[in-house]
Amino acid sequence: MVDGDRKADLLQNWRCGATLALPITRRQSLKAYASTGVHTRIGTDFDLFGIVWQIRWGGGL
Repeated sequence: MVDGDRKADLLQNWRCGATLALPITRRQSLKAYASTGVHTRIGTDFDLFGIVWQIRWGGGL
């Protein structure tokens, strides 16, 4: 609802995904992720994938 008016923009989607994180060093890791639409009734259907290189800054290791 927006300002008391019901909008017909409800998305009804089911997604499934996975993430894999691999340590490279104590401060670095490599992460791969993927997601796909399992069921799309209303809304957009898309696939997603990516790779991330993470670096940890600061102390406390």
